[in-house]
Amino acid sequence: MSFTLAFLSIYFFLSALLAVFFAAYAISKGTTTLVKVFFSLCLLVSVYLFGYLLELNSSSLPQMMFWNQIQYIGIPFYPALWLLLSLIYTKTIKNFSRNTFFAIFTVPILTFLMQLTNPMHHFYYKSLMLKKAFGLNFLTFDKEPWYLFYCIYITLYFLIAISCYIKSYRRVADFERSGYKIMILASLLPFISFELVLMNPGNLSINYVALILPFSFSLILIAIFKYDFLALKTLARDVLFEKSSDAMILIDNTSRLMDYNPAAAELFQELNNSMKGRTIEFILGNQIDLLKILNTNDISDIKISNGVSYGYFEVKTVTIKNDFGNIVGRLINLINITERKHDQEALKILASTDALTSLYNRNRFMQLAKLQMECAFDYNTSFTLLMIDIDHFKHINDTNGHAAGDAVLAYLGCEMKQYFRKTDIIGRLGGEEFAVILPSTSLDAAKNITEFFCDMVSKEPIICGNKPIYFTLSIGISVYDRRLKTFGEVLKLADEALYESKKNGRNRVTVKVLN
Repeated sequence: MSFTLAFLSIYFFLSALLAVFFAAYAISKGTTTLVKVFFSLCLLVSVYLFGYLLELNSSSLPQMMFWNQIQYIGIPFYPALWLLLSLIYTKTIKNFSRNTFFAIFTVPILTFLMQLTNPMHHFYYKSLMLKKAFGLNFLTFDKEPWYLFYCIYITLYFLIAISCYIKSYRRVADFERSGYKIMILASLLPFISFELVLMNPGNLSINYVALILPFSFSLILIAIFKYDFLALKTLARDVLFEKSSDAMILIDNTSRLMDYNPAAAELFQELNNSMKGRTIEFILGNQIDLLKILNTNDISDIKISNGVSYGYFEVKTVTIKNDFGNIVGRLINLINITERKHDQEALKILASTDALTSLYNRNRFMQLAKLQMECAFDYNTSFTLLMIDIDHFKHINDTNGHAAGDAVLAYLGCEMKQYFRKTDIIGRLGGEEFAVILPSTSLDAAKNITEFFCDMVSKEPIICGNKPIYFTLSIGISVYDRRLKTFGEVLKLADEALYESKKNGRNRVTVKVLN
């Protein structure tokens, strides 16, 4: 064995193994369409290189013809897979459909069949010959029409792949461009080498494609490890980005839109491919709250409406830096917290509301009462306080049962909400005791309002178990006076007035003020 043959044998053997390693690495990272295409490309190129290795080491024409046929398991198909890889990588296509398969793989399939059945028709080559050069055996043949068509097909596929990378390079973010440069170079090398095969300088019949493919795959390997072409870009995009229920928007360091996921497109109708490259302020100019958050990089909750419905979203921004620590972009993440927000509101209402009457409970009423007291003191206004108690409530419970007592309480709560103003503060302090704050209401007006309500309630029974239940109210009234320092003092006056109403026969209203 000559030194040249030994060197080339080692070279192609290691190259075939390297292609298998690439395939194993790719499939270990996931099963996305891009990974599957790269996996298939690596395996077919490995078969091609292995077949060429054994062709070079063959000593007879039949042996060389056999191993040349093995090479054609990969030769017609690797340009198609190379093109498909570029289309998916650059997002020119997003799904590998049946129509895409037929458009890209029809010529490779026909070429494989033409080469396999060539002895029957000689459309691919007329005859095969063994040629010696540099101490090596080469296989040459007279080219026929389908071989020339096959050459046009390969040239066209590589040109389309290279143009896809170049076109996408112009619109991608700065941090993606290094990876695109590598992919452009990785596609240029086999294209140039194939053109050298066609020109055959010096009539040497050297297979420049087989020689150069390992270098192309080494470049792709750099893209894989340095720029995380498969592990990060593919998997993160397909799993975390594309399939995420959270809206995600990618912008560069000048706030230009680079990419967005389907959830973001559903949330913001303004997002579409034609908007890529425009600033986020231009695209989402009507989302003022969102833009304010983006300017501060704070984590905040905002309400977003798309014209039909609305939702609450937690906005987070993740800064993206390159290897040198420079900021190259930001990922805007909008997490839908509408359900959580509604749950919080429900819990808030539950914590401040009496379950039976739907009025404020004692704690919430006292909080609002203190605020009302502060407001009256600061702005020199007044308010009136009503203390209301159901007369003989224990007798209602003992006679009709606790269910009837609960029905009376619920009925009274409903009547109070309908009768008093929305600005009035109504609460159940406990048991059968209620309180109402009437802001900016004089004592005389409050007395008239209360007496009418007391009379109305006494005349309208509640029906419980087909039985009418009549009940009356005892009410005490006090009014805020600047000499009263706490709400407890106002409450004490109203409570004393209520006691006098009960003492004087119930079903009446009593007023007590500070002398």
